[in-house]
Amino acid sequence: MKNTKSGKLTLLMSVLMSAPGPLVVGIGLLMGKSSTQLADFFRRSAELLAIIFSFVIYLITTKEGKCNEEKKRKLENLANLFVACVMCICSVLMIVLAFFSESEDKGSVIPGLAIALLGVVANTIFWIRYTKMNKSQPNKIFAVQARLYGAKSLVDGCVTIALTIVAIFPSSPVAYYFDLVGSIIVAIYLFGCGIKTFIEYANSKKGEKNTMIRQLTLEDAEQFRQVIIDMYSHLQNLEWFSPMPFDEENVKGMIQHPRFYIIGYFEGDKLCGVSSLDYKCGKLIGKIDFPKDCNTDKLVELAFNMVRFDSQGQGIMKKMIAHLLEKIKNDGFEWVFSKVHKDNFASSKSLMKNGLEIYCDYVKPVKRNEFIELSSQDFFSPQGKINAEVTLKKFPNDDQDIIVDYNILIKKL
Repeated sequence: MKNTKSGKLTLLMSVLMSAPGPLVVGIGLLMGKSSTQLADFFRRSAELLAIIFSFVIYLITTKEGKCNEEKKRKLENLANLFVACVMCICSVLMIVLAFFSESEDKGSVIPGLAIALLGVVANTIFWIRYTKMNKSQPNKIFAVQARLYGAKSLVDGCVTIALTIVAIFPSSPVAYYFDLVGSIIVAIYLFGCGIKTFIEYANSKKGEKNTMIRQLTLEDAEQFRQVIIDMYSHLQNLEWFSPMPFDEENVKGMIQHPRFYIIGYFEGDKLCGVSSLDYKCGKLIGKIDFPKDCNTDKLVELAFNMVRFDSQGQGIMKKMIAHLLEKIKNDGFEWVFSKVHKDNFASSKSLMKNGLEIYCDYVKPVKRNEFIELSSQDFFSPQGKINAEVTLKKFPNDDQDIIVDYNILIKKL
């Protein structure tokens, strides 16, 4: 809930600090006729509308118990579509105004210049803020706002330069061309951001028709089993993954067990990946020195994450982890952690993209007989079998466990 309140406050501050911009620049237009200033007025008005709309959508999608995942995704896409439309329409209007402005005397541009200077500072602060929030709490609205404010700060820099030249040399050819170039830069920026957001919207709509993330049921047991086998058939090193059952009975048992919350990423009817929560953290409490302010009663583990080999490279694991992080936050948990083998860089990368950070080392023993049994299966990858033999040679005694080195990654929600 803390991150949700922070998001609301940041969006509200964005609205309040953006609101005076169009008003002040509009007043400035009564004093001067700079095409850059006129373009900036349209730009700021468009951005204010987009920010207000995004704020309203964020309030709706974060209202507890009022918005399911499907509705939330549709509303977020609607907000981004509105932003894209406003940007593209205003960019076209600005280009027209820039080329058909006949005034040589630009008048006073001081109000617009003052707002542009303040915009460089304020927009940079909001860009940093939204970027950090999207990293710790992935959200489509935060991502678009981060891009918007990053570009806004750059454009305000360009506007500041153009209006400074107009203020110093109000009736010179230099002022005319700087003014024209300034308005074109603003228009290109808006159009580019609008097109990029349109593309993201189109890709998201395409994905909505074919993909879904949901909790697994017993009907998914066979596909879940095949995902496990597919993972092991391509796994290069068995040390990366704790041995887990792949027979039908035990797979169904995992789905039903209250200890786990297992979700699947589906493309149509095909299960492409699974991810899970493990609510039983007691075995690690006492073995790991969690942060002093970590209430272990509010701690949950991100357990296994698997994506079919033919579905990898599409960001599926990152999406599933983001889905689980949102669930545990809404369920009242305050901390989340995950253990990942030190050489499993792909899984570590997906976790870190969702805001988890490496906290400490952890050594876990694996039963030798379980290791041997799994690595001897026909479906286990050839390279994996070779690496398994290398691992076994490190621990030659028959009664000796396999020692696996993990990194513990952790995040405060």
